[in-house]
Amino acid sequence: MSLWLNRCLTLGLAAVVVTGLQNVFPAPEALPQGHWVKAGKVLSNRSSKKDTLLLNNGGSTEGIDILRDQQLKPLLALPEPRGRVQQLWVLGRRSHLPAGLNDFTAIGSSETVAPGLTLFALKRPGGTALWRATDMLETADIRVGKIRCEGRHAAGKRCSGLPDWMRVTREEVTVGGQRRTCLWAHPPANGAFLSVDFGAVPEGELLIRHGLSDRASESENNSPVELRILSDAGERLLRAHNKAGFQSERLEVRGRLKLKIRAKKDGMRHYCFKAEIR
Repeated sequence: MSLWLNRCLTLGLAAVVVTGLQNVFPAPEALPQGHWVKAGKVLSNRSSKKDTLLLNNGGSTEGIDILRDQQLKPLLALPEPRGRVQQLWVLGRRSHLPAGLNDFTAIGSSETVAPGLTLFALKRPGGTALWRATDMLETADIRVGKIRCEGRHAAGKRCSGLPDWMRVTREEVTVGGQRRTCLWAHPPANGAFLSVDFGAVPEGELLIRHGLSDRASESENNSPVELRILSDAGERLLRAHNKAGFQSERLEVRGRLKLKIRAKKDGMRHYCFKAEIR
């Protein structure tokens, strides 16, 4: 009986505390619709269709329908990959920027565009990457022939049932006497392809750097590693030879991006690459 009574008292006390907190920190009242309309007009005059609008209400959707009625497209979170966002507008009831926008630079100061609504303008600095292969490794479709490489690895993905070196992982590899942070992608045996399908990517110039490790370059295997780059813009074939160092190549890409890696002889073909779109 006493246990039941104690539980009732505990629940009752919790209810009193919650009610008290609600009275002390009541939810803010919704702003008049006209405030959101005014803010939307300011944005419509300043932004373009390519710009991104992030709603900054701490998770609340207040005002989202009013902005949409003005042909704007407010988002509650930035789309992935974030590199596609070049011009960013942040609008909402919060007077400070949300976390996670370190890749952007503020344009001027924040502005109160309507009572209770603050607008920030940000842009991605020139020369920064729109897209990086290392950032998209988790969502890439990786295969060796018909085998899908979905095995977990601390630095990426491994191909279950195949030797340990059959993986695509972020690693430090010595190429040309320098330590490089790149994606390890050892070609499979018997001339098979290692396929890395990144799906849709932003249109732009792909900068790819690739090469064999210094240790691999000293081996007796002289078979080059072939890298085929395929996108809706066309196809390009690159080759990494022993002691060639970390080679660079630029090409235009759009639509889907797939990389296919192979070597006629796979022994000691310690190969890695870096890829980004600017």
